[in-house]
Amino acid sequence: MRDRSGQGNPARGGRPPFRRGPHTPREKIERERLPAPRDPGPFVPVAPRPFPAIEKTTILATRDDAGRRLDVVVNEKIAAISRRIAKDLIAIGAVWVNDVRVKTASRIVAAGDVVVVHRPTDLSAMPGAPPETRLVVLHEDETILVVDKPAGLPVQGTPSQDVDTLSERVRRHVGSSSRSPHRSYVGLMHRLDRFASGAVVFSKSRRVNRDLARQFSEHTIRREYLALVRGIVREDAFEKRTHIRWDPRTGSRVSDESGEGQLAITRFRVEERFERHTWIRALPLTGRTHQIRLHLSDASHPIVSDPVYGDPEGIDEDHLLVPRLALHAHILGFVHPLTRRTVLVTSPVPPDVADAVSRLRSSGERTE
Repeated sequence: MRDRSGQGNPARGGRPPFRRGPHTPREKIERERLPAPRDPGPFVPVAPRPFPAIEKTTILATRDDAGRRLDVVVNEKIAAISRRIAKDLIAIGAVWVNDVRVKTASRIVAAGDVVVVHRPTDLSAMPGAPPETRLVVLHEDETILVVDKPAGLPVQGTPSQDVDTLSERVRRHVGSSSRSPHRSYVGLMHRLDRFASGAVVFSKSRRVNRDLARQFSEHTIRREYLALVRGIVREDAFEKRTHIRWDPRTGSRVSDESGEGQLAITRFRVEERFERHTWIRALPLTGRTHQIRLHLSDASHPIVSDPVYGDPEGIDEDHLLVPRLALHAHILGFVHPLTRRTVLVTSPVPPDVADAVSRLRSSGERTE
């Protein structure tokens, strides 16, 4: 039989037991057990993969194509594109039907439809989940985990694809450090666009999940994003206040002047101006899907390489500057549900975006 006589006895080298009184609040118990935040170690940047030239292919649907799925037609008409790649191209907004961007792979094609596909000449460089699987931890304690999401990695997957997701990496991380991996809890508090990057917070207990969810719903979470946008933003600071709704005709979200949809408010502050671009900080006061992207597009300053709300005519030029959506979740702040102290986490600007800004500076594009 294993000798447990030394456990709980400080005199015999054991760890003193945690003593709970009859009137000890549960919050105090959890706080006493809360260890110091782990040190994630130095941030090691990953060199971005260059984005290749874009090839444009036009398909005229025939009678034989009528009634078939869009991804099937693209797969069969372009020999170099697999069914999976066809779905990915449609998902990122690289496929147009009759001059309208379509993001639904199951869209039924009709005879006479003009399908335009924008694809990289080197399909091995298709934007997708980055090859590395390391999880960059920005902050971690017993109940909260904040990680750095790389561009291209989806936060959550779908039943048919995206086996490697940020949520799955977090579950493996939490499970590996838990005494009962099969019982470990992971709660996703918010989402980030697949091709954006930056800080994402997860909860590791249901109680903390409820408290953080309340902070998000009350819009008390501090969130700051950095974005590289097209054009020169003249105002040093401005605010956009619109209603956002889903438009089934375009397959994307739109601003509604009639007041239909959800209210979205974003404040913007210019960080730096260049000859044809602006480095801008966005502070969303609400948490609507695609809020920042849509507000900047409404202001005629779409984010560089935005496949949904950007200008399709300039997407090739954008990709030469930044090979993906140039939006980064830079700062995340909240009140810790147990300690009631403010937690402020900063995600470093990733190398691909930082390099683009540096190139704009060195090329003499900077302007006042």
